Amino acid sequence: LDDRAAIAMRDTMQRRGPDGAGLWRSGPFLLAHRRLAILDPTPAGAQPMVTPDGRYALTYNGELYNDNQLREAMGRDPSSYRTSCDTETLVELLASSGLEALRAMRGMFAFAWADLAKRKLVVCRDPMGIKPVYWARTGQSVTIASEIGAILSHPEMSVRPDLVGVSSYLSTVRAELDDRTMFEGVRVVRPGEVLTFDLDDWRAEPERSSVPTAPARSEAGANEIRNAVEQSVISHLRTDVPICSLLSGGLDSTIIAGVASRALPGVRTYCAGSDANDGDPAAAREVALRHELSRQSEAATAA
Repeated sequence: LDDRAAIAMRDTMQRRGPDGAGLWRSGPFLLAHRRLAILDPTPAGAQPMVTPDGRYALTYNGELYNDNQLREAMGRDPSSYRTSCDTETLVELLASSGLEALRAMRGMFAFAWADLAKRKLVVCRDPMGIKPVYWARTGQSVTIASEIGAILSHPEMSVRPDLVGVSSYLSTVRAELDDRTMFEGVRVVRPGEVLTFDLDDWRAEPERSSVPTAPARSEAGANEIRNAVEQSVISHLRTDVPICSLLSGGLDSTIIAGVASRALPGVRTYCAGSDANDGDPAAAREVALRHELSRQSEAATAA
């Protein structure tokens, strides 16, 4: 695959990554990335990101919510990091701990991690499946992408429907059938799945494993649930660019906006709808007004 074709595939996802673009090639590996810059929006945080020794490379979509804790756990001098971006944390953590690093990661993510020495490519998706990732065999290669459209634009990809996948989607509640999609040969990486491709035997099925997860708890008290929700929302607020809360006026978005507004006074909320005076927009406006009045009351009491 030449660079022009790779760039064309990459740029089918420009709307999801409008802030930058990267392309990296070494031996059998070609990684491309469209960037939505949230942490360390400087060029230092650009992807694909390569370790200083040149052995590992990463293209990554998502965010590590325990980024700072992971850096501390690695025990490195903080000044040794090149960026304040969680991409560097992830590539260094994988380089030092391999797939054991997945046990410590908390966040949403999909990534492709290349090991040049072992000629292996690891593709991983977070256990909740928040970030999508797909793969297919294209000619004499394996292609992985965050969107099916990027794979379909590969010059050696034959675009044909997977009739079983189409039938499953149309005859159920829009459910996927295992790892099949509606396109023949395009497969989805399942939530929490890890695929390891051996570039010396690329025709073989990838080795499959799972992201380790904590055991589910059957019961939790109200205070535990409240603390978990608050800590989860607060951990999502780390950003180097402006942040907002999408507010529908429903229970879940109201809780999130409430926690966020206490942690970040003045945080903006947004709601979209067809009728500004009814439905979600009206409910969202009422919630936003109540939050603002509560904030003003707390500020006056503190004064």
